[in-house]
Amino acid sequence: MYEHGYDMLEFAKSMTKDCKKICTQRYLDWLTTFMDTDEYKEPVNKFIGLNKLLKDENEKDKRIQLLDHIRALERMNKNVEIR
Repeated sequence: MYEHGYDMLEFAKSMTKDCKKICTQRYLDWLTTFMDTDEYKEPVNKFIGLNKLLKDENEKDKRIQLLDHIRALERMNKNVEIR
């Protein structure tokens, strides 16, 4: 499929290994701090909750409503201003 071996497990492992080298301790500290904030936790918890409801919902109209809420959360996340 790929001429350069991009579909090979070894290539994927090497990419992961190289990506880990890029992360600095300062970035990891910032990420840990950010993940402990309500700014991060609230939308993530809403997203998880909506997906749990969606998994067990069989009524078409209710599923559509849940999907609309999920899409709104995704759009909200993409439109956040970076400071």
